[in-house]
Amino acid sequence: MIPNIKKNPFLINIVTLISGTAISQGILFAATPFLTRLFTPEEFGYFSLYAAIVAVISSVASWKFELAIMLPKEDKDAQAILFLSIIATIITSVFVFILIVIFKNFIIQNITSEVETFIWIVPLGVLISGLYQVFISFSSRNKYFKSVSISRISQSGGAVAIQAGSKGLGLFSQGLVWGKLAGDFLALIALLFKHIKNQTIHLKEVSRKDIRSNAIKYKDFPKFQSLAQFLNSLSQNVPFFLLTTLYSPETAGFYMLASRILFVPTALIGRSTREVYYQKASEMFANGESIKNLYVKTTTGLAKLGIVPFILVGIFAQQFFTIFLGPEWLVSGKFAQLVIAWSFLGFINPPTTMTIYILGLQRFSLKFESFQVVFRILSIYLTFHAFNNEYITVGAYASVGIIFNIIWISYCYTKVKAT
Repeated sequence: MIPNIKKNPFLINIVTLISGTAISQGILFAATPFLTRLFTPEEFGYFSLYAAIVAVISSVASWKFELAIMLPKEDKDAQAILFLSIIATIITSVFVFILIVIFKNFIIQNITSEVETFIWIVPLGVLISGLYQVFISFSSRNKYFKSVSISRISQSGGAVAIQAGSKGLGLFSQGLVWGKLAGDFLALIALLFKHIKNQTIHLKEVSRKDIRSNAIKYKDFPKFQSLAQFLNSLSQNVPFFLLTTLYSPETAGFYMLASRILFVPTALIGRSTREVYYQKASEMFANGESIKNLYVKTTTGLAKLGIVPFILVGIFAQQFFTIFLGPEWLVSGKFAQLVIAWSFLGFINPPTTMTIYILGLQRFSLKFESFQVVFRILSIYLTFHAFNNEYITVGAYASVGIIFNIIWISYCYTKVKAT
């Protein structure tokens, strides 16, 4: 097995990313039972709201130009797209700051007064997180997968250290938020250091003509994919917004911990596979090769790898959460059982998501995400007003995710058959 891996650059890159991500997720996983005993479900709820806001906005901070960094054959074109991505991220962050200045009181009155404790951190969080995503793509193009792994370890280590220290020493009222910000900053610095050291960033050599031609060539990314990604991120994070406002911050905190634990295998294997798959599949597609076999093998491989662990977690979630996190987190275990099938489909769909970008199916993606976000929001609102039961609401939300993931994977398969 090991000799086969050593001969396969694709598998080596995946293993490299998985190794770094494993350590990163291991840090978060090991720290979770300590953090759940330092912070209350309500505090986790407020943190989930901050993280959701930053995640939704930063997912489109670069207007999705960063996804195009991988596609050009010429490095000067990739440098032009890198420049576009950085400028777009800065503009987005400034725009968010202006919106907060104008609508601060409206936001506080209509969400929760606790937002005031972290609202001014949001623009900085968007800037750092957005730039990190840009340099993840640029690092993948340069095959700096080891540096990406190191950055993720820095991200988790920094976040946990600040979060635990802030609560233990009474330094910040929003220690979870500041920890997240510090972790993202350290991760960004780790990647920047690698590129500065290797002198891979040549923005001064990028001409206006290069910028203009690439902006036009890849206009579908900001035109369609940015909105599609915004809707996708919004639909994934909408429970944190609506559970906070419709039920309570405590309910959002329970849901966040369930999501956090279930996200470990996705972050560990799915995300690493996605980045390496995107680099390999983009290269193959640019050279006129079919990506069907790569797509099928990667998707089915993830399914075989995850099926047993996900089933076991689904069966024993309540026992696991109460023992691991503490008896007060039983609700998180129940939530985990409700969303386990949806989480499994999310674990196997990274190749599908990246293939949509490669095949230029941004128009379909936009329509798909538009329908999905509407149905997800409706699933929460309708079940709340009909039953006022958080378990029914979370179950309905997960059911929508299952249906749309099956449609998403099936549609993509029909498209890759034609490549």
